[in-house]
Amino acid sequence: MNFLRVEGSYYEMGFKQGEFFANDIRTSFVRLIRSKSIKSIKPPLVPTFVFGQLLKHLLYRKWKKAIEILLPEYSQRIKGIAEGAKVDLSDLYVIQSIEVMADDVRYFVEKSEVATTAAIKRCDFLIFGCSSICVLQNVIRSPQMIVGKNFDYLNDFSSDHLVRISKPRNGYKSIEITYKQIAGAHDGMNEKGLVVLYNYGLSTEKTQIRIPITILVQQLLERCSSVEEAIMFIKSFRYPNGAIITLADSSNRAVCVELTPEHIGFRKPEDGVLIATNFYLSEDVRKFDIPHNARFRSRGISKNLQGKRVHQSSEQRYYRMLELTKKIVRFDIEDVENILKDHNGKPIGDDDTICRHGEFLSTQIGVIFLPKVRKVRVYYGTPCRKNTYEYELD
Repeated sequence: MNFLRVEGSYYEMGFKQGEFFANDIRTSFVRLIRSKSIKSIKPPLVPTFVFGQLLKHLLYRKWKKAIEILLPEYSQRIKGIAEGAKVDLSDLYVIQSIEVMADDVRYFVEKSEVATTAAIKRCDFLIFGCSSICVLQNVIRSPQMIVGKNFDYLNDFSSDHLVRISKPRNGYKSIEITYKQIAGAHDGMNEKGLVVLYNYGLSTEKTQIRIPITILVQQLLERCSSVEEAIMFIKSFRYPNGAIITLADSSNRAVCVELTPEHIGFRKPEDGVLIATNFYLSEDVRKFDIPHNARFRSRGISKNLQGKRVHQSSEQRYYRMLELTKKIVRFDIEDVENILKDHNGKPIGDDDTICRHGEFLSTQIGVIFLPKVRKVRVYYGTPCRKNTYEYELD
């Protein structure tokens, strides 16, 4: 179980996180450049160490500058993690940027199927994933709002997920699902009952050097008390990569905010349920999604992905969740838990099941948020293992 409480200034919170997980953080960059995903983009004749230094040179200053200018307090949180763990600041900035690098469809989709001016590169570097569900409180269907999420990520970092409670000096207290090396968060709930979930989106638009979505999630948790305030905040920025943000709050409000680098769309619950995986459904944004017939490259990536439709997993997870919700007459927490651990009748999950067990990517952590009572149930590892802990924001 990886759990941490931090409080104080941004630097102080970062420093405690870095110090507490120093051993794991110190090995992060080496593990990253030696991972299967990064090896797939490394030129064969370039030594791993040299490629790592080139990666730092290309990414460090660009991302550092963007974060320092737009959200300087977060540059202090990243600096705190680096100094607490006694690692190079450049290592940490490269790791903060990974979510954007890995969400660029140019790296893994057949060139003819996605319009782009850049060359398609040989790459297995895929981290898009996650399955989310929000059930509104309803007299007939559910006695309380229940928000569930499976966080899918690279298997190389399966032991690095973190449940963190942050108490910033000038912001709302929140509980977050994140990584030991990350200043922001992928998911969380704050003391006001606002829940924020982040799923990757796959846009045909070019990724940009802007504030990472994980930092947006953390900002929403610190600054916003409701869905309305969160939407107002989101509209104030443009973002680096495709994303699907689920917002829910204790007033029984929920919405999906679908983002591309240049566009934004909104989607409301249907029949009291809001589901998201990794494809766009809102009218304003779905035309910027990659085509649903787009396929992975037929060479240069792992054999189990070659020629497979890119959206296959996302579609199967989405429609399986929809199917399961329609069978439930009255929701309780166990019903949402069963959805999160579903293998679609298979003895063990695979890359196309809600509870994912893929070769490169799998469900790292499952979580159920209860905004009304500010409680969180966390499933460390795949939810089917039921390694469960409960937390409460007091």
